[in-house]
Amino acid sequence: MKICYMLFILLAMIATMLPQTYRYFPIGQTWQFPDARSLALGGAGSVSLAAPGAMLYNPGSLTQIDKTVSLDISLNSRKLEERRSYPLYDRFESFLINSTYVINNNWYPEFQGGLVFNIPAAGIPSLVIATGTYLETDHQYTYLEEVRENVFGDRLIAYNQIRAAGILRRYSAAVAGAVPALSGLSLGIQAGLLQGNVEYREEVNYVQENQRLLFLDQSRELENTPLVLSFGAVYRASERISTGIDIVLPYSVKFKSVSDGNHYQETIEYPLKLNGGFEFRARQKLQARLNVDLGYEFWSGKKYSSQIGGNISATQKFDDVFYFKAGIEHIFFNKVPFRVGTQYRTSYLARGSTQTLIGAGTGFFQKNWQVDVAGAFSRTSYRWEDLFDDALYVNDPNFQSRIDLDTVDESTFFMVLSVKYTVDFR
Repeated sequence: MKICYMLFILLAMIATMLPQTYRYFPIGQTWQFPDARSLALGGAGSVSLAAPGAMLYNPGSLTQIDKTVSLDISLNSRKLEERRSYPLYDRFESFLINSTYVINNNWYPEFQGGLVFNIPAAGIPSLVIATGTYLETDHQYTYLEEVRENVFGDRLIAYNQIRAAGILRRYSAAVAGAVPALSGLSLGIQAGLLQGNVEYREEVNYVQENQRLLFLDQSRELENTPLVLSFGAVYRASERISTGIDIVLPYSVKFKSVSDGNHYQETIEYPLKLNGGFEFRARQKLQARLNVDLGYEFWSGKKYSSQIGGNISATQKFDDVFYFKAGIEHIFFNKVPFRVGTQYRTSYLARGSTQTLIGAGTGFFQKNWQVDVAGAFSRTSYRWEDLFDDALYVNDPNFQSRIDLDTVDESTFFMVLSVKYTVDFR
C-alpha cells in the first residue's frame, strides 16, 4: 500500500526531459533520456538498453528484449531554476559584485513510452518490432521578472514576461534482428515522424499605467513532416563485452510562423550524429556492468535561418558537439539494481560552453513488472545580454542603457519513473 502511494505521488509530478532555456530557443537542447535507467547512467548504456527506449539510443539493442511483449511508460519530472545577475559597480567604476535581480523556478509536464513485440521468424534468431512516442525537442520556457524603482520604497513598475509553449514529439517505429550468419551481431533501423506546434510571447506589463507592451507574439506550425532515420548495430563479442554504433541521419524542421500579422518561414537544420557504445560485465556473481558512450554531432555544417518572402532576415551557425557518457550498474542477488552515471557535453552554441550531468537510480522487479526510478542534476553558467532594456521604464531620451552582459546560472533537476510490463507467450 505504501508503494502504491509513493507511485501515485511520483506520477503526479510528470514533466518533460529536454530542458529548454532562453538561449536554446527555438533549436532546443539535446538531452535524451527515454527511461529511468538511461537517466541514472547519465545517458550511457546504448548497447545494453533492453527496452523500447532503445529506439532513441541504438535500435540494434531491441533484440536483447527476450519477452514476447514489452510495454514501457516513463513519467518524467524536470525542474529548471534560472538566476540572472548583473555586474554592480561603485561610483569609481570599480566592480563590486554580481547582483541577482531575478530567480525563476518552474516545472513542466510530459510523458513518453513504447511497445515492443518479439516475433519468432524462420531463419532469424530474433526479430523485434517496436513503436513508441518520445520527446524530440521541448520548447517550454517561462520567465517572469519584477521591475522596481531603484529608490527607497522600491515601487513596482512593471512585469517582464516570456512564455514559450509546445513540444516536437517523435512518433517512432523500429525493426531489429540478429544476423544468422554472424553470431552475436544485431542490426536495427528506426524511423520517426515529428509533430507539434510552438507558441512564443514576449511582453512588458506596466503596473501603474495598466498597459501591456507586446514585443513578440509568435505562432509556429510545422510546414513539413520531418523524418528522423537512425541505424544501429550491436555486437556481443562475449558474455562480458558488447560494443555498438548508432547513426542518426540529418534532417530539417521547417516552421510556418506568424508574428504581428507577418508570415515567414523558419528552417532549422539538425546534424548527422554518431554514437559508439561499450559495455563490460564483471565476472563475479554480483553483476557489475560498466557502460561507456562516446558521440559526435556535426553541427558546424548546419544553420538556423528565418525569412520573409525571399529575404533572409536572420541566420545562425553552430559548433560541433562532443559528448562522453559513463555509468555503472550493479545488480544485487535480489535483482535490485543500483546505478550511477555522468555525462559531459559541449554546446552547439559556443565551443567553450559545456554541460555536465550527474545521475543515480534504482528499482525493483516482480514477475511481470519492473519499476525504476532515477534522479539527476545539471548546473551551468554563462554570460548573456539583458532580456529587457532598462530604457523601457525610464522616460528620458538621454538615458544610457546597460551594456554589460548578465551572468546566468541554470540548475536543472531531473526525475524519471519508469514502469515496464512484460508478457511471454512462449
